[in-house]
Amino acid sequence: MDVFRRRGANALEFGLTVPIFMMLMLGIVDYGWIYVHHAGLANAAYLGCREGSMIDPNSPNATTGGPVQTAEETIENHAAYFCANATCDVVVEDIDDPPQRSLQCTISIDPYQPLIGFLPPGLLPDVLVSTAQQRLEWQRAR
Repeated sequence: MDVFRRRGANALEFGLTVPIFMMLMLGIVDYGWIYVHHAGLANAAYLGCREGSMIDPNSPNATTGGPVQTAEETIENHAAYFCANATCDVVVEDIDDPPQRSLQCTISIDPYQPLIGFLPPGLLPDVLVSTAQQRLEWQRAR
């Protein structure tokens, strides 16, 4: 007759563990969303810098506007999905002199909006930033 004394115990245990389980799952989803955005921004910064680094900065036939403009356009195209509902800032700098002339590409989302917003503000970043740097293939003076 012990079966009758335990009636409802499973439902009570389920009710006590579901909030903890849901908090854990929602936290995982929020952190996963951050990871996806950060990886996408890093990929866009890398691809933009790589594309810009292959442009000859002194070519008279350059219709693209040079390495900096090419990198900015490529970054904006690759990050369009991540910047659809947020403000993305793209900064491309032509740094150093030959033989170390490089492009430094930075993209940031400010402010970053989480998917669910379940976690407290101190645990989530306010700004997501990704930076890439590529040496120009054409090492010529500016």
